[in-house]
Amino acid sequence: MAQEGSGEVSQFNSDRIQKYKSRERLSSEDSNLSDRFIDNSSHKTDFSKRKDVEEKLPKKTHPDFPNSQILHDQTGASWLDAGSNFNYVYGPFHLENFRLSDVVTNREKPLRDTIKAFEPLREQNRRFFDASAFENVSDISLSINPKNVNADLGTQERMKLMVERGVIDEHTFVILSHGHFAAGLAELSAATTPDNRYMFDTAMYFPRGQWSPENNNPESVAKQELQLWSEVAAKAKREHVDQQRAYAGGIAVGLFGHRGRFDFGNIGATAAIKPENLLGKVEECAAFLKDHGLNKVVIVTEESDISPDYVSSLPLDRLKEGMFGDENKDLFGYFQALASSGVEVKVVSGDTRPAVGYLGKKLAEEDRQREGK
Repeated sequence: MAQEGSGEVSQFNSDRIQKYKSRERLSSEDSNLSDRFIDNSSHKTDFSKRKDVEEKLPKKTHPDFPNSQILHDQTGASWLDAGSNFNYVYGPFHLENFRLSDVVTNREKPLRDTIKAFEPLREQNRRFFDASAFENVSDISLSINPKNVNADLGTQERMKLMVERGVIDEHTFVILSHGHFAAGLAELSAATTPDNRYMFDTAMYFPRGQWSPENNNPESVAKQELQLWSEVAAKAKREHVDQQRAYAGGIAVGLFGHRGRFDFGNIGATAAIKPENLLGKVEECAAFLKDHGLNKVVIVTEESDISPDYVSSLPLDRLKEGMFGDENKDLFGYFQALASSGVEVKVVSGDTRPAVGYLGKKLAEEDRQREGK
């Protein structure tokens, strides 16, 4: 398989920097946006009050995270009450009924075992599996924090919701391009149809690339995602085999959703993929989908939706212009061409966290208007 992310390092791009910064920017322009999550129309940004606000936020503790207090603020109202519009919130609190012992029995599994859990069951689908990015990663023990686990569980809730509402089914090719992709794949690995067939054959696609040396790289994924969710995925697949479940036909491929994130410490480096290496030429992909009874492609991203319990159809260009455009723009041209060939391609949110910052809330407002909500 060809190495992803190879080639000449791209030139420093000021537009990319500005777009990256806009993720975190809080602006008085926010007052022009009608936001169902947060109404900050009468407040100014004052980061000096952040510590005071944090001290006033309702806090929860969790037995699996004894040294961490979890800030729980679903609406952001308490930030505003303290006179600040620093409104990063974690969304719904999914950790309430979570117990680490339910998903992990061994915190120091060999890396090869955690990777194997995300190999497909069907030989015909091995073409969608690649774990070459982990070649130089040593065995590493579990390392997690409550914020990330809460986001993992939120992604799993979104997967359940999409299955329940028929957004994805056994006739769907799912591309899960998300920072919490392993949690999502674990959930989809367990999905079954009403007649007890397993709905998706799941695979991880994590090829070589110019990964950031600091974070959002294979090592961080190995200890935070693979160690945490591989036992769940492996158990689901083992049950399919032991119970001799038939395969319903769906495919779900997980891509690390921060693969193209802009890295100030390594400007120009990218771990962007080449979709042709994963799916073949556009016409070959269209033929594969038709031959295998797959009538649509659904790309699940880390973009926010207008509500945790609503699944919007996001514009295809959100892959390159959204909050995670740096990460997903490697998919845009390919899937635009695939859609033009007559294949149904949808982009949806796999996250329960609300939109934040100027760009995020601007896009959320556009989505509400388009969806008529």
